[in-house]
Amino acid sequence: MADPFSITVGAIGLTATALTSVKALHDIIGEIRDAPETIIRVRDDLESLQAVLESLKKELEKGGLPETLESMLKDVRVGAAVERCARACTDFDTTLQKWMRHSTETKTSWRDVIRAYFGDAKIKAFKGQLSACRDTVNMALSTAMLYVHSTLLFIDGLH
Repeated sequence: MADPFSITVGAIGLTATALTSVKALHDIIGEIRDAPETIIRVRDDLESLQAVLESLKKELEKGGLPETLESMLKDVRVGAAVERCARACTDFDTTLQKWMRHSTETKTSWRDVIRAYFGDAKIKAFKGQLSACRDTVNMALSTAMLYVHSTLLFIDGLH
């Protein structure tokens, strides 16, 4: 059985890496002038995911989660979901850079807008990946917090 501390430290590292990827992609999308609506909606999804990842990181750093954190991280596969999220953001960033290669900081090329428009299937797939990651992390975090609070209530009830 692995040391719960090392698992927590690893989860914090994975979460920090994913947050870096999410923030970088969010910033890149924010800099695209006249971005198509589908890409702007990706930025909204990234903001939602960022909030959940920041909550997870905060709780992990706080260290208030019980020893069941180890099994929760393994059973729900939070680490794998967070890792997939970071990879998906990096991959989509690469795709977005290819799509927007004719644009400048002041003007978006019509070719790039058309390329992004026809890339709608990739955008939908990416949004699905973000949603799955956000939901998995949110569920695990909610479950852990519920466990902590119910345990504290139970202990308070014994005294």
